Amino acid sequence: MTLAIAKTAPEAETKGKKQQDAALLLTALVPLNIFLPAGFGLDVDGKAITDTAYRNCNQAGCWVQQRLEPTTLAALQKGQTGAARLRLMNGQNVTIRFSLKGLTAALNKLKEPTASN
Repeated sequence: MTLAIAKTAPEAETKGKKQQDAALLLTALVPLNIFLPAGFGLDVDGKAITDTAYRNCNQAGCWVQQRLEPTTLAALQKGQTGAARLRLMNGQNVTIRFSLKGLTAALNKLKEPTASN
């Protein structure tokens, strides 16, 4: 499984609305043979924080993408341990745990302006 957080492009001004800042987007890639209707869950310190439908599958695996809402982002930054929940085609539930240590520092670096900003 691969998890990535990236900055999206700022949304352009439309019909008098101000441009919104770039948002953070969570992308997960899991292996094939996933039971798609069960969705993809994300936990922080043992509490479910989000459940998301799969976007698509291809030869690389099955993809999840979701914008990180402020409450989800805050939970990830305050937590110690994250976990991804998925179900295989044979009905087996799988939980993949990972450390959240260093996430806040990494997100702070991601928010810093770049030469192109």
